[in-house]
Amino acid sequence: YKTPTCGYCKMAAKLYDMKGIEYKLVDVSEDPKLRQEVIEKSGAMTVPVTVKGDWEDFVVGWNPAKLLSLGTP
Repeated sequence: YKTPTCGYCKMAAKLYDMKGIEYKLVDVSEDPKLRQEVIEKSGAMTVPVTVKGDWEDFVVGWNPAKLLSLGTP
């Protein structure tokens, strides 16, 4: 989950691009209900929030090692 102005969101996408990992970007700035759902599930009011599967695992923020440990989000 991302916002258009988040630099770390762009860095996470670039990391996955460089590693050839497929991902889907979802902009939470356009949907208040979705934004609230992400806050409730992640416990964080920041982005990026990178989620594996159906919230099997997730990473909040910019942490390359943890992002790569998720495998394909």
